[in-house]
Amino acid sequence: CQSLHLPDAGVMEEKFRRMRQWLSEPSPETVAPLLGLTMEILVEVSLRIREKHTESSLLYQVQAYLENDQESGFSLPQLAEKMGSSSATLNRLFRQHLQTSPAQFRIERKIEQAKYFLQHTSLSIKEIAARLGYCNQFYFSKEFKRKAGVSPSQFRQNSR
Repeated sequence: CQSLHLPDAGVMEEKFRRMRQWLSEPSPETVAPLLGLTMEILVEVSLRIREKHTESSLLYQVQAYLENDQESGFSLPQLAEKMGSSSATLNRLFRQHLQTSPAQFRIERKIEQAKYFLQHTSLSIKEIAARLGYCNQFYFSKEFKRKAGVSPSQFRQNSR
């Protein structure tokens, strides 16, 4: 089962009431309208399912892109164009499903990757910053501390 967001739920509710009424008092005159109404509802639901699937697919594609392409910079309009969508749609999907923005999602993934590098490699902080697409290690360190609560070097020391 899936739950669907129906912006016109009142209209759909009225259609179901009519169906229930026609089914509770069957007559030859209600067969055609009942079939027509049933088709209307099925088409509406199938369109909503398709729309929901398309949104989920888009969200998954954008997440995968942001997780796998850490080095290149991006702007939201560029990302939206690359994904065949709009900036507003991407923002809405991220806010609705992940409670964050695409930019914040990317920063969080970079910090997770940085933590991995700090714990499992001997790469310098400068090298890690470069691998993650930061223009300098000082900006990277500042952002890491803001998100992780400690500097990269403190994180590395605490991880040992």
